[in-house]
Amino acid sequence: MLTVHKSLTFEIPIGAEARPKSPRISFNFKAANWPKFRSKLDHQLMLWNNSRQIESALDIEEYTAFVTNSIIVATHEAIPQAKQANTTFSPSETTKSLIVQKHQC
Repeated sequence: MLTVHKSLTFEIPIGAEARPKSPRISFNFKAANWPKFRSKLDHQLMLWNNSRQIESALDIEEYTAFVTNSIIVATHEAIPQAKQANTTFSPSETTKSLIVQKHQC
């Protein structure tokens, strides 16, 4: 008994869907103005009241939030944001025809 199998062919769409911009901010650290960053960070950190005692968990939370905020302010001032380009990949006509030929064999 001879069994004949027919090949299955189907279309596979190839491409990348456009992604929405990430809510995270990317920075270009290679273009950073580090002296300006250090100066701004020093200025921000001097705004803390040094006579204030850190005695409780709430005090620690407030101090860490202050330091974090100081770093963020200095970062935004001295480090430029990276340009995020959302690109959609689209295969060339040659690639598409090669894929079609492959599936016709």
